[in-house]
Amino acid sequence: MAAVTPVWDFGGTWSSELAGVRFNMDSSITVGVDNNIPVKILQDGKRLIGFLNNKDWMAKANAQYGRYGPVTLFAINPLEKNVAVFVGFAHSQNNKDFVTGVWTMGRNCKSNLDIHQSVFNIPDVLCRDST
Repeated sequence: MAAVTPVWDFGGTWSSELAGVRFNMDSSITVGVDNNIPVKILQDGKRLIGFLNNKDWMAKANAQYGRYGPVTLFAINPLEKNVAVFVGFAHSQNNKDFVTGVWTMGRNCKSNLDIHQSVFNIPDVLCRDST
């Protein structure tokens, strides 16, 4: 019988310096046909700035492909009509877990003059918080 490989768990709290928040992933619960993981966005008391650092964002995540598969995190701000999508890959270094990837941000345009600024990318690394 082949050895059972442990399933990588995306659950726990992850920090993003650039977003200015922490993400609390509850991987014991999944919802919907695509098994999304509910995410609570926690304000990071150490950082006063960040592109997700206000209370109007809502998020969900997906890590169904395991340790070496892509991890996705979707955040929306319905009041400002903004969308943020993170795609990354998990890795470990010195017994610490990271997800290295990129955010693609979509902002609501005010007019045709700012359409070229409505979508942009931000490279980022999510770090799993120590428990």
